[in-house]
Amino acid sequence: MILSRFLKPKWQNADPETRKQALRELENTDPTLRELARQDPDPTVRRAGLERLGDLELLSLIASEDTDASVRTAARDRYRALLAGQIADGPALAVRLERLRSEPDADLVQYVLRHAAEPELRLALLERIDAEPALAEIACGDSHPDVRLTALERVHDPDLLDQIARHSRNRDKRLHRRARERLDALVAEQTRAAHCERLCAEM
Repeated sequence: MILSRFLKPKWQNADPETRKQALRELENTDPTLRELARQDPDPTVRRAGLERLGDLELLSLIASEDTDASVRTAARDRYRALLAGQIADGPALAVRLERLRSEPDADLVQYVLRHAAEPELRLALLERIDAEPALAEIACGDSHPDVRLTALERVHDPDLLDQIARHSRNRDKRLHRRARERLDALVAEQTRAAHCERLCAEM
């Protein structure tokens, strides 16, 4: 008991490998884990610590402020994976949705839109996408029919609509039918406009 007063815990050991071993023995909610991920002098220890973190705010901070590029990259990857719901026991869907609503990083939004585990999250992020080629890609490639259909409704380019219709012909009947309806309506509208223009010119 007397000696225990003078023995430092493993996570305070001078040897980085010993500190990394100590990390594996800590609970995910232990404040020491946050401290090591944020402040340990050795980058390998900081990386080992952040691989256990579920705190989105802290991971975002480390991704932008850590002095080591490999730690920043690891924190960014962990942050993205958590937001996309790819890690068990991560933040709840409601928490991630709330954070993404104010997320200014367009690349991050695109990543989550393509890799989110829940279709609800992908549907919510579709409203942040304006580029029609990206929407057409989602309409052709997403695994959930509602996401594909919602993306289709944001596409107005006839070439892209035709591409979606051809791609979905033998894969998704509902999507194919709706793409053809949108394309036919667009062609009919353009034909009417051209006819009216010709009549006006003749008059």
